[in-house]
Amino acid sequence: MPCVMPCVMPCGATSKRRTRWQIDVPEVMAGILAQTKGKPWEYYRDMTRQLWDEARHAMMGETGFLSLGLNWPQLVMINSTWSYALNKQLTPKERHAVLY
Repeated sequence: MPCVMPCVMPCGATSKRRTRWQIDVPEVMAGILAQTKGKPWEYYRDMTRQLWDEARHAMMGETGFLSLGLNWPQLVMINSTWSYALNKQLTPKERHAVLY
């Protein structure tokens, strides 16, 4: 199906990146926040702001698809094993490095 959304990159790549990657990032960040203890308040404030920004990106992608009448769950395969594996196999510091 050709993409009808204006974008710089080929839309298929943009759509898949937006949907898969942007959903995974908040899931990984939530684990980092929940498991990191003893940091100053500013750390949690900044990480929460970043978590919200990443979640917002995912919501913007979904809203874009819906506004075009696209049923994105049927068009884009979501692989949730990436964020699950990171949260299970790496420390919070290692996960943060992967996201950086």
